Amino acid sequence: MSNTDTAWIDRPLHLAEVDGVPVIWREGPPPLHASLQFRVGAADETFVTSGITHAVEHLAMRAVGRWPHEVNASVGNLLTEFTTSGRPEPVAEFLAAVCLALSDLPVDDLALELGVLETEGGDGGPSESLLGLRFGARGPGLSGFDEPALRTITGTEVHEWATRWFVRGNAVLALSGPPPQGMRLRLPEGPRYPPAVVSPRPLSGRAWDDGYEGTALGLLADLPDPRAEEAFWSGVRITGDRVESILRHERGLAYTVEGWITMIGCRLSHGVVTADSHDRHGAEVVTVILDALDSLATDGPTPDELAFYQAQSREIVTDPRAVWASTDTRASDLLIGAEGPAEADRMRLIQSLRSIDVRNALEAVSGSALLVVPEDVEVDRPGWRRAGNSTLAPLEGRVLQRRLRSWAPRGARLVYAPDEGVTLLLDQLAGSTTARWDDIVGVGCHKDGLLSVQTGDGAHVPLREQDWRGGRDVVAAVHAQVPRRLFFDEPDD
Repeated sequence: MSNTDTAWIDRPLHLAEVDGVPVIWREGPPPLHASLQFRVGAADETFVTSGITHAVEHLAMRAVGRWPHEVNASVGNLLTEFTTSGRPEPVAEFLAAVCLALSDLPVDDLALELGVLETEGGDGGPSESLLGLRFGARGPGLSGFDEPALRTITGTEVHEWATRWFVRGNAVLALSGPPPQGMRLRLPEGPRYPPAVVSPRPLSGRAWDDGYEGTALGLLADLPDPRAEEAFWSGVRITGDRVESILRHERGLAYTVEGWITMIGCRLSHGVVTADSHDRHGAEVVTVILDALDSLATDGPTPDELAFYQAQSREIVTDPRAVWASTDTRASDLLIGAEGPAEADRMRLIQSLRSIDVRNALEAVSGSALLVVPEDVEVDRPGWRRAGNSTLAPLEGRVLQRRLRSWAPRGARLVYAPDEGVTLLLDQLAGSTTARWDDIVGVGCHKDGLLSVQTGDGAHVPLREQDWRGGRDVVAAVHAQVPRRLFFDEPDD
């Protein structure tokens, strides 16, 4: 690569500070792009508070109001960011307004914004569903579940959340040019919060689940060094390219096929390949995706596939607008404690990748792959099994029989172990679902007496006193064993 081609990544990366907030910037073309990032996201919430960070972001944007230049904000698993592009002066004014808003949120407007957030949607798409299946109703898995906080949180709770997380020690500003003169970032004093250590559910082997919108493949990788990271990332994207070539260009069965990466922590990455298609093509889409994964994990990409991916990467180097994305990534790395390679070193790593590197990266993760598919699509393939509702073993205890008029299907039984929890036993296909007292993360209370018990393992157990002979004892035990803060009211359907 010539010096002309790599001009932007040869420019120095500057470190500065404004009002105690670290600032990372590199000179790029106008307009000035800014991203004020905070190390807090959906993965830092609990099941009953899930959605609270999003509420803070919406209230802050409500407070700053409309601007004539480009502004936006978003909440991810690990980070919340406020972005803007424009001339230096209005960019600085917007960032100052965001900091002021975060310190004095308009909580009187909370009900309005919660309504907007419920309309926006809580449990995401196939990618979020994969995280829920992988991690359960904790940490990054929360993005795959409903958000009770959108119906229950108070202004006081939102204010306390903002006061804890949206502080100068937990923030970094990324800029595609020098800090505008006179820029202020007045945030409260507070520490940096590293990402929590997360553990996936103990799923053994390859697993799938149905009832989702679209089809998505998930691959989880613990990446010890930059070369392993680039090999895995390239493998996910090449898998997506191959699936797109077949489903869209050869068979006309899908419009959008994508492969991308979600960062779960300093080393943990979640690769996703999604395909949209009509449900009647679900089985064929599954076959194409899994054939592509198995082939690439066995033989690696073809020379043409790898060369195309490397050519795409080279195009990034020649586009000066990539300064924006590069600086944003540097800020994110600083916040989560990652140490990514310099851009020039990363490009050299990508160009040096061999087919066997990609093959090894995919082979290492393919044995724990997850798949979500539309309803009524079966994955009938050796080595794959249905994920099931619960990874916890059934409990032993008092067996309760269903009453004649009950929501539970015929033959269902409820095992009640007073000191441990409950297990719902269904038929052989559906298996069992266990809720241990110490694993319950939320209990939704319906007006008809139904308790929607959500476990950290990701399982859901519906309990109603009148459905079981002896059900009163079970419902009383739930109220006695589960902390009051985990109960919330569910709306009428």
